[in-house]
Amino acid sequence: MSSHVYYQNLPDGIHNVLISMHGGLYLAGFDSKRRVCLVLYAPPFGEGLRVVTELPYRDYGRYTPTVITTHDPLRDSLYVLLYQEPDNLGIEQMSLFRVQPSTGAQTLLNAVASPAWRPVALIPEQDG
Repeated sequence: MSSHVYYQNLPDGIHNVLISMHGGLYLAGFDSKRRVCLVLYAPPFGEGLRVVTELPYRDYGRYTPTVITTHDPLRDSLYVLLYQEPDNLGIEQMSLFRVQPSTGAQTLLNAVASPAWRPVALIPEQDG
């Protein structure tokens, strides 16, 4: 038996899907038309999508950002890593945000102007 979920008219860069502890799905990625990074919540039972938060990005029309998202069940928070490719001056940016799904409040945890590596994964770990 297989299950399928279809959402129409999603922005072009939505590619991260996380299962919510409260039912439903978190969808994260970017919208290249509006130049914004999005975290969406898809409630269960076919209710409409809700925007949890929006994070701006600059790509100067050249590259799309890399958006990696993970869920920390202990804090019930989402962590969003936003990596922006180098622009025409070679400047790149990587930012780590903590997002509270219930309120959409976002906290910038770290920002690096020229990271030494391009991100490929984000894994939450316990403190200590």
